[in-house]
Amino acid sequence: MDADPRHYEHVLLGNDEIHSVVLSYLVHNCFGETVESFTSCTGLKLPANCLEDMEKRKRIFRFAIEGKALKAIELTEELSRDLLEKNTDLHFELLSLHYVDLVRSRKCTEALEFAQSKLAPFGKVEKYVKKLEDFMALLAYEEPEKSPMFHLLSLEYRQHVADSLNRAILGSFKQ
Repeated sequence: MDADPRHYEHVLLGNDEIHSVVLSYLVHNCFGETVESFTSCTGLKLPANCLEDMEKRKRIFRFAIEGKALKAIELTEELSRDLLEKNTDLHFELLSLHYVDLVRSRKCTEALEFAQSKLAPFGKVEKYVKKLEDFMALLAYEEPEKSPMFHLLSLEYRQHVADSLNRAILGSFKQ
């Protein structure tokens, strides 16, 4: 249920609080030039390496969206060493993106070999079994885009994984 905005009519926020929220949004979404402009106008200070890390996150995000999941994994490990080791769900999703891109490119043999070497170990964990079945089923279709699992090939799925990765990287910086 949505909150009634009238409950907040009497809440007063100062400029510093509003600026902080806006800056947080801009940094989260990797709007580097806007962050620079906003901080120069407001006098806010950025943590050291913030812009550099933002550019790295932006590249990682772009690689995940463009179907270059292995490159996204490599850069993530450079930026936040043990993030994927600690977040196996995210690691699984990124590896799955690569698998899906192999299937989409009709590189079925390569997809199967990749699944056997990189995805199969996840099959020992119950919560991944159904997901693995869905991913493997894509190989059974000449046109996986027309399969019941077509959503795994979608830009929305890649966007979801890229967003999760971006949040996880940001979270690792705060620790």
